[in-house]
Amino acid sequence: MDKKRPMPPTPPKKPFNLGRFSKTLSFWILVILIPVAFIQFSSSRSESAPEINYSLYDQELQRDNLREVKIQAGRNAVGVFKQPVIVGNKEARRFTVKFPIENNPTEL
Repeated sequence: MDKKRPMPPTPPKKPFNLGRFSKTLSFWILVILIPVAFIQFSSSRSESAPEINYSLYDQELQRDNLREVKIQAGRNAVGVFKQPVIVGNKEARRFTVKFPIENNPTEL
């Protein structure tokens, strides 16, 4: 004989709880926003390398104020000053420079 088992009673549906929903939503917003804010904050603090003209680069080279220079594709260089230099009303420790094209006085 096939005895059918009675179905267990289903628990009553819980009513919507706005307080619990808002706490859960707040938690997930914080979980997402805290790392995003941290990344934004840390990247904005990184020092940008302003572009300087070749004359300033040559002047700092003569003063032996260049700690590191990396030439890129033979036309540009990025580097670090030993002592900070004022570039456009801001103190800069890093720089980029575009090397002048031969016989082009506007780039000097």
